[in-house]
Amino acid sequence: MSSTTGHIDFGQSVPRHDAPPAEVFGRASTPGDGYPLAKSDGKPYVMARAGEVFGPESILVDSRPQQAGHTASLCSGEAFQISVLLLSTAYLTMLLRSSHHMHTVVRSIFRSGGVDRNIVDECGNASSARFMTSVGLFGIALAALAAVRIVDMLLPQQTIVALPAGIDLAPAVAIAAAAAVAAWQHALHKAAGWVCASDDMSILGQISRLYFAAGALAVFPLLAPALLSSGISSSIWIILSLSAITLLLLLYLKETFMFFIGKKIHILYWFLYLCSVIALPLSFVCIVAARL
Repeated sequence: MSSTTGHIDFGQSVPRHDAPPAEVFGRASTPGDGYPLAKSDGKPYVMARAGEVFGPESILVDSRPQQAGHTASLCSGEAFQISVLLLSTAYLTMLLRSSHHMHTVVRSIFRSGGVDRNIVDECGNASSARFMTSVGLFGIALAALAAVRIVDMLLPQQTIVALPAGIDLAPAVAIAAAAAVAAWQHALHKAAGWVCASDDMSILGQISRLYFAAGALAVFPLLAPALLSSGISSSIWIILSLSAITLLLLLYLKETFMFFIGKKIHILYWFLYLCSVIALPLSFVCIVAARL
């Protein structure tokens, strides 16, 4: 820097180079005069799409500012809230009118010697059958809402925002999917019993319904806070519920395993039964949901 003039001296050997606009802003750039561009040859302007300017993955969004603290959720719709309210009402109704049946069903799966066959046969009675049907429908709705809550926790906010507008119907779609899985299991037990001409598959079906009903009744007090709350408290209740469901699943696997062993049926058929009743329908539902 010169001490007299105060300007920067770049030296005499390197002359200053004025870059043209094309080198700085691109080949198609030209200096502007500050006035609006005029149409050339009477041709109208062409409106560029968002994908042409910002990339093929860009989408148009609402320019209006969102409310502070608002987050997209699958569980914030009226359909989900009403479904949880109806489930809570149904549980309290069963607790007041059928507490004896509830106690018998839940206690039966925690016996040290396995499920009592008398309790399994009692489920075929008229009053018990109506109660088991009611609890089965209750459990289907509970499983569907729990699945929606878990998916809502796992999906990022950007994915939930990009979902279609009819996402408020997610609880209804989940309930339909859970009902389809239950219908598949019921039809499979009936068809296998008819083909084998044996009551073994019918007994297995009753055991499955008994464990499903007991699980729904036992897990609902843990799942209800998870369905009604949000944030870290909901995550804690979900973890507790999944722990209880895992325990019930292990008891169910033990019960069915002992049933096959007691009937002297090869263990390979036990694996085939579990894949057909549990793994196959759940995998199909997950694949269909992922492609939607």
